[in-house]
Amino acid sequence: MITLPEGNVVLLLVETKDDTSADFLRDGRPYQTVTLNCPDLEYTHQTLKENGVEVTEIVIRGEHAKYFVFTDPSGNHIEAAWSKWD
Repeated sequence: MITLPEGNVVLLLVETKDDTSADFLRDGRPYQTVTLNCPDLEYTHQTLKENGVEVTEIVIRGEHAKYFVFTDPSGNHIEAAWSKWD
């Protein structure tokens, strides 16, 4: 992640006609390469789910971090995460 001086984040998306994915294989399973910081993770999870987006359950890592993974319309896996350090 590149953080600009004013705290903005730049994300470059490139459209292609090639059959590609933003995932890579980890132990033979697709793994996401993009993580989005979500201050209200439960709201984000519920909103995506209510709109028919495929989401995993929220995984809680102690009291300091939690995340879930959702699938975009192209089949890419994207992680939505919250931690006390963000």
